[in-house]
Amino acid sequence: YSAAVTIDTWEERQKDVMVEATIHVDKEPHKRIIVGEGGRMIREIGTRARQEISNLLAVPVHLKLFVRVDEGWTDNARQLRELGYSDE
Repeated sequence: YSAAVTIDTWEERQKDVMVEATIHVDKEPHKRIIVGEGGRMIREIGTRARQEISNLLAVPVHLKLFVRVDEGWTDNARQLRELGYSDE
């Protein structure tokens, strides 16, 4: 399975940081895996990511995650570049 994450917004506020990110997947079944039953998996991913970012920055972090299906992104050079992958 392939997944990529892009940061949509990053806002440093006085006492914390607000981050919105998108998890890109190649197929609808992959999205269901990432989200999990009742949203359990995406909550776990979000909790762990928020804790790691908070530890790195030493400030509280608020994280909003979205999961988006971008079919064929792993085979599309333009989409790979947009997601931060280089063909070099």
